[in-house]
Amino acid sequence: MAITFLDSAEHYATGDVLEKWSSVSGTVSPSTVKFRTGSASLKIVFPTGVVQKNLIGPALTTVSVGWAALYEAAQFTNQGGIYSPVFFREGSNSHCFVRIQQDGSLNALRNANFGSGDLLGRSAPGLVKRDVWHYYEVVATISDTVGVLKVYLDGGLVLDVTLADTRFGGSGVVDNIRLDGAGDYTDDVYIAEAGTVYGDMGVHLLLPSGAGSNAAWAVTGAASNFQAVDENPPNDDTDYVSSSTVGQRDSHAMGNLGGAYTTIRSLQAVFSGRKDDGTARSVGAVVVSGATTSDGAGASMGDTYAFYVTQYLTDPNTGAAWTNANINLAECGVKVTA
Repeated sequence: MAITFLDSAEHYATGDVLEKWSSVSGTVSPSTVKFRTGSASLKIVFPTGVVQKNLIGPALTTVSVGWAALYEAAQFTNQGGIYSPVFFREGSNSHCFVRIQQDGSLNALRNANFGSGDLLGRSAPGLVKRDVWHYYEVVATISDTVGVLKVYLDGGLVLDVTLADTRFGGSGVVDNIRLDGAGDYTDDVYIAEAGTVYGDMGVHLLLPSGAGSNAAWAVTGAASNFQAVDENPPNDDTDYVSSSTVGQRDSHAMGNLGGAYTTIRSLQAVFSGRKDDGTARSVGAVVVSGATTSDGAGASMGDTYAFYVTQYLTDPNTGAAWTNANINLAECGVKVTA
């Protein structure tokens, strides 16, 4: 029912990929060579490039994933024209996955990794074009008998598998999503609960651009609070804001959306942080919209830098969907919660 994760690949360097994703293998890095929206995409390099995102919260049997990808023709040739981009996993076990065939069709499969698996369904050929951006969405329900794999391409349903066995061992839940590489460029990623699909979607980065209504945290290495946190990518300990006082907030005006969007699915508040002492610390996101200050749940801070994300699916000031105007007026920041 709700988006839980978004990624534009615009706000981190190669060394920071693991701060946003749960695990990374092979060669994975942001790229400004080819991108779909904004200024960067995530280059996942064949043959070993992999990113994985662990799902936080209750165990899920139905999950949806969306991502834009440009798959290069040369890399498809290296792999014999077959590529498996997304896996729905429980631990290290893959329940089901999707494969792109050399003829441009999309296959839904159960079991294992890479080229192996039990075929559950196949789309028409000629759908996926090489060296062209497409938007992919996959809904998976894990079950021995009523499993589902639905595959959407550029907003249209192209493969619909129902009443299938999509479970491969384990307890039948999805606790992580893996995106595999074929020398492709990946952009505009979302993960959502309960099988919701949103259609062709972009993920846009907004950075701190001015002073906000909260400035309780101390500033190190910069002239003002927002200037200590406006670098892209983050420069970690070069300049930053800090606090050990529970309840203190720090929020900043943000840059504006670059276009007029009729539907805004979520505002994802993102901050990069760590603790610098032996005391347990928790920090949550803050969004200020109009007269309303909305505090996100606190996250336990580690000793090394990581990105923390909170979804604001609706405008906390109105209770309705975000509008362009309200996004552009909103502040984002942080609060010490424990």
